[in-house]
Amino acid sequence: MKPRPTLLKFFHRPHFASICLLAFGLTFFMTLGNWQLGRARYKDALYASFMESSRAQGVSLSQALSKWPAQSYVNTEISGQFVPEKTVLLDSQTANGRIGVQVYQAFQSSDGGAVLVALGFMPIPPDRSSFPTPNVPRGLQHLKGLLSAPPSSGLKLGEIGAAPDTPTWLVTRIEPHALSPYFGVQLAKAVLLLDAVEPENSASVGAAGIAEPVDVLKLPRVWHPNTFPPERHRGYAATWFGFALTSVIIFLLLHRKRTPKPIEQSDAEQPDAQ
Repeated sequence: MKPRPTLLKFFHRPHFASICLLAFGLTFFMTLGNWQLGRARYKDALYASFMESSRAQGVSLSQALSKWPAQSYVNTEISGQFVPEKTVLLDSQTANGRIGVQVYQAFQSSDGGAVLVALGFMPIPPDRSSFPTPNVPRGLQHLKGLLSAPPSSGLKLGEIGAAPDTPTWLVTRIEPHALSPYFGVQLAKAVLLLDAVEPENSASVGAAGIAEPVDVLKLPRVWHPNTFPPERHRGYAATWFGFALTSVIIFLLLHRKRTPKPIEQSDAEQPDAQ
């Protein structure tokens, strides 16, 4: 009966340091991969909460603020008026392949609170020669949307300087507490994502580069959770698991025994026939 082949027949016995290095690498890569999968599951729940909240019954601003941020998104219905003659434009935004700004306006609720409302996207000319003029409606308004955390990217307003005394303020970051002095009201820490509407040619720029006034309630609005999608985290996880598999393959290749090739004798080296 032939003895069963063992791994040592095909591989060199690895050094202790090599085993420790492999174990460390596998632990490191697998931990990061599992962490990314956990982040993906969290983002799945966040996206599900976003969709579920958008279908829920709307509540007042005070009720919504009592639920947020424990609840990431709260469907909110408020009545009141926009703060006139003050508009914030969030720079460096894109939609459908176009560059533009997101329009934000302070809204004074009838229940006494105030919140920054995200009104939608307006494109700008590629050369940034002009910006569209937002036309904010006056009088009593009834708004419906999702209360959410403000976008976190961009340079902090405190690093830019004091608020200007102008009808519009172009900013790179939305910070409600820093924008409160500009609007003259104490804004809530959250923002209201106004319910989406069908895209229109609402932010038209003339051939001469002169922007026409735009009704901000008719701006195109397509909101998503303010975070990376779960698919990106799954892609990162696949990358880390791929590194782990690569480490094992490299370890095996480095310790594989090479089969010696048979030495072929040339005709000149063969003995003469007797």
